[in-house]
Parts: sequence; structure tokens; C-alpha cells
Amino acid sequence: MKSNLLVFLTLFTTLTVCISSAQCNNPVIFPASNNAGTGGIVCLDGSIVSSVPYPKICFENIRGDMKMVYKDTDTLFTFTKEGRLGIGTLTPSRLLDVNGSANINGDTNINGNVTINNHFLKFAPANNMDAIIQRITPGNMIVNSGGGTSSLYLNYASVYNAGTGGVNIFDGGTTNFAKLWITKGIGNGIESVGGNLVISPSGGRVIISDLSNPNLKIPTANYKLIVQSGILTEKVKVAVQNSANWSDYVFAEDYNLMSLYDVEKYIKKNQHLPNIPSAKELVKEGLDLGEMQAKQMEKIEELTLYMIEMKKEIDSLKKENSELRKKNNKS
Repeated sequence: MKSNLLVFLTLFTTLTVCISSAQCNNPVIFPASNNAGTGGIVCLDGSIVSSVPYPKICFENIRGDMKMVYKDTDTLFTFTKEGRLGIGTLTPSRLLDVNGSANINGDTNINGNVTINNHFLKFAPANNMDAIIQRITPGNMIVNSGGGTSSLYLNYASVYNAGTGGVNIFDGGTTNFAKLWITKGIGNGIESVGGNLVISPSGGRVIISDLSNPNLKIPTANYKLIVQSGILTEKVKVAVQNSANWSDYVFAEDYNLMSLYDVEKYIKKNQHLPNIPSAKELVKEGLDLGEMQAKQMEKIEELTLYMIEMKKEIDSLKKENSELRKKNNKS
């Protein structure tokens, strides 16, 4: 460290004594310093601090600390005996301490932690250029929100100039991604309701499963959400697109209600009820909850019609039986 300081002093001493050819013939010796505080100030033009022109750039060598000062305003930089370089500060607390803004035009390698005391980390690439945070060696990329009740926010708020494109998650390439966003009332569909988490796959599905599990059966139909091992919920509501998707057509006057004899023949031949998918079909295609509920309701309504018809027949038989009894009693 002492050798570095000597080189530093030699360079700046040479600079101060070579402002002009006359000064080069009359070299200025930089004032020595020690821990007792002796030393002094020498200016770039080789003059004393108070001489004309004034103010000027000078060097202080007090207690072994080298300070470059624009007299008589602020310290430009400080080089301490501990090897610390301060820019804009008299008391650098690190090997490099910059009190103010800094521009770096080029790559920067940092071997250690980076602490940002302000709450912004800003990137300013050219327009339409991506700003990228990337790990260039194998391993995990971890973003931690901190301890306590700290949270992690993505695409946080318009007050911080957040964009409206949500959070896109890519798995290689630039087209295979899922978009995640929480809306604030923009749009006309379900995403327009404030506070909803919307997952919008790009031509794909949302699958919650261990895809390596050989027992996972993904239907051939283009279902958007696939969950392995079931869903636990207190309520399920299935949307019905229109009245034609429900079974009230059974009560229409022109509905062709099969006779119970025909139902019996169908069951003996197919081993399942008419208009109800077989077990083989369900294993292959899965069970559409809304559609199946409508078909089950269709059978319940048909049973109701059968029961009404049977009730009429029973009542007719009762009446006929009653009349026959009356005749028998008279005879």
C-alpha cells in the first residue's frame, strides 16, 4: 500500500511541476507528512494556496491522507493512508467511496455483495432493447424479499412507471410463455375485474402436476387447466352457455320420450342409459361436469314423466277396479 501511495505521489508531483517549462526547471517538492499531522498543501501551478489565480486545484497531504481540493469549495477526491479512495467525500468508508452520481461505460465485474440504499435499481438501454438480469454460470437464480413480513412485488405500480404487459415467464425461446398479471379494471372480460390473478398461456395449458408421473392422464381435448390428484374447494360453479345446454327440452310437447320397453332394450344392448356416455368413453375423454349434470337432469326429468304417466295409469286402474267392485256388490 505504501508503494502504491509513493507512485501516486510521484505522478501528481510530476504533474504539478510540469505546468510550464519554467516550472519544470524549478521542481516543486510535495510536502511530506506523517501521523503527527505535519505536511501541507501544493497546487497544480506550483504556487501557494492563497496566490493568484484563485480558486485553484491543490493537493493536501495531511496525516498521510492525500486530498485533491478545488480551493475554496469542495474536496474532489481523497486518497487515505489506508488505501481508500473517496470522490466527493473527505472520509471514505470503503476502498472506493463515491458521494454522488457515477457513470460507467463498459462492463463491470463485482466480486462481492452489492447494497443499494436507495429503493431504485434502474436500467436505461436504448429504445426497444431488453434490460436483462442474467446468471452466466450454472445454478439457481434467487430473488428474496427479505425477512419479517416483507413481500416480493413484480410489475408493482404505475407510480414507479410499471408497464402494462404483466409478467411473462419464458421457458426457452420467445414464444413459449405464460403471462401473469393482476388487473386494475382494464379490459372487457374476467381480467377487467380488479384484483384478479389472470394466467394467460400463449397457446398452451396450465398444468399443476408432476409431468414425469406415468399415471397422469392428459385428455386430448384442449383443456386450459389440468390438476393432478384433485382440487379441494368449498364451492364449484359451472357456467351454462345458454338454455339449450340444459335439459328442460324434456318437458316440451314434441319431445320424443322413449318407452320403458325401448329403454330396457337399449340398456341390454349397450350397458348404459341412452344419451349417457359409457365408462369407456369417460376414461378416454374425461367427465364434463356441466354436461354430465345436464344429462343426469335429463334422466331425472324423464323419470318424472314416466312416474306421472304411471300415476295416471294407476289412478285409471283404481277407478276401474272401484267400479267393478260396485257392480259385484250389487249382484
